[in-house]
Amino acid sequence: MADSDVDEYQKRWEASWNAGLKPGERFDACQSSPALLDLLKRGTVAVEGKRVFVPGCGRGYDPVTFIKAGAKEAIGLELAPSATPAANEYIAAQSVDTSKCYVETGDFFKWKDPAGFDVGYDYTFLCAMHPTMREDWAKAWHGHLSPGGKLITLIFPINPAADPGPPWYIHADMCKELLIPAGTAVDFVTKGGGDKKGPQRLEFRPITDKEASLRVEVESPFRSLRIIVLGFCIASAGIGSLFSLVYILKDGPDAWKNLGINAGVVAVAAWLLRRDLKARGTAVNRVMREGQLGACEVQLQNGRRLRLADLRGSARVVIMVGTREQVEAAVGAAEPFRERLQAAGVLLVPAAIYDQGSGTSDGAAPQASAADLKWVAQPVRLAEWRTWFEQQTKSQGTPTAGGLYISLRLDGRIRASGRGSPPWEQLAAQLPSVSGFFGGFLDGMDGRV
Repeated sequence: MADSDVDEYQKRWEASWNAGLKPGERFDACQSSPALLDLLKRGTVAVEGKRVFVPGCGRGYDPVTFIKAGAKEAIGLELAPSATPAANEYIAAQSVDTSKCYVETGDFFKWKDPAGFDVGYDYTFLCAMHPTMREDWAKAWHGHLSPGGKLITLIFPINPAADPGPPWYIHADMCKELLIPAGTAVDFVTKGGGDKKGPQRLEFRPITDKEASLRVEVESPFRSLRIIVLGFCIASAGIGSLFSLVYILKDGPDAWKNLGINAGVVAVAAWLLRRDLKARGTAVNRVMREGQLGACEVQLQNGRRLRLADLRGSARVVIMVGTREQVEAAVGAAEPFRERLQAAGVLLVPAAIYDQGSGTSDGAAPQASAADLKWVAQPVRLAEWRTWFEQQTKSQGTPTAGGLYISLRLDGRIRASGRGSPPWEQLAAQLPSVSGFFGGFLDGMDGRV
C-alpha cells in the first residue's frame, strides 16, 4: 500500500469534516450501531476492564459506548485532522473520563500503541478502504491486538449488487481470508436475519500460548505436578548439599557421603525436570500448530465448506501437498486401498500449493465427483494452507521437493507426517474402522504409522 493512497483518503475525509459535518449528516449516525449496543447489553461482547481500539470512529460514539459498558480505556483513531477535535468535543460532553476515552489523529497502518489492545472494533472502516488495501488492513489489526485480544467486526454492506464503493461490499468469508493468513484465528461467526440479510459479526482472536498450555495440561495432567515435585527435590537436595559442605571438615567421610547423595539427587532431578520442561514446550508448540491447521478450510463435494476442526470425530484427514502432478499421483496411489481407507474414515485433501502456473494454483487438484463425498475434499483459500506449511517447513528445515503429507487422527491431532506420498498400505492395515461397536474407540492406540 502506497503512502499516496492514504494521503488521498485523508484529503477526502478531511474535506467532509472541514466543511462542518453535523450530527446526523451523511455517514454520521448520531449513535453507535444498534447491533453493537445489543451485543454489549446481552454480554456477548465483554469489555469490562479492557482496553478497546476503534479506528475510523468518526465523532466518537463508539469509544463512549465502550467506556460506559465498563471498558478500562477506549481510544479512537481518525485519519482526518478536523475529525479529532469534533470527536473529543463530543466525548467531553458525555460525562466520561477524557483521560481514558479520547480520539487521536493518525494513520491506522502506522500508528502504534505500545501496550496493545484487548478488544478492537471495526465497523464501516474496512468497507471504506479500497480493496487493494485489505491485506495491509489485516496485518495492521494483528499488530494492534495484544496476544489473546479480540477483533469484533460488524460486516457492512452485505449486498453484492450494491453500487461500487466506497463503501465497498464485504462479507464474513472475505474477512476470514484476510485475517487468518495474517496470523489471526477465527473464533466464531454469527449472522442475523438469514444468510444474506441482517448484521454479521465476526470475532477473531490470535491463538495464545496460555490456551495451548491449558490443553497440554489436560492431555498430561501429572506433568505439572512432577515439575513442582522435582523443583522441591532440587531445592531440598541443594540445601542439604550446602549443609554437607559445612560439616565436611567436622564429620569427615559421613559428610562426603551425604554430599554425594544430595548431589546425585540434584543431578537426577534436574535431568528429569529439564526433560519435562522440554516435553511441555514441544507439546505447546504442537497444540498451537494443530489449532492453526484446524482453521484451514475444505469444501466437500456437496458444496459445504468446513474447517478441519469441524471434521474432528468424523474423519481421519490425510493432507497431501505439492505440485498438481504430485498430489494427483498421491491420490492415485490410494485408490487400490480406497475401500479399507474409507471404512476407517479417511478423507483425502489434495492441495496443489506449490504450482507455479496461474492456471493450476487454485488447489483443487484433482477434480472429484459427488460420489467422492466421503473420500476427497478440496482445500479452499490456499493462502492459509500455504502459509501454514511454509511456516512448518521453514522452522523444521524440511525440503518440499517430492511433496509432503500429514495424517490426522479422529481427534484432529497430527498422527504422522513425512515427505512424498502417504504410506497408504500401512494406513489401510493399521487404522481401525469408524463403524461397528468399537468404531473409533482405538483411535490413537492403533500403532504408529
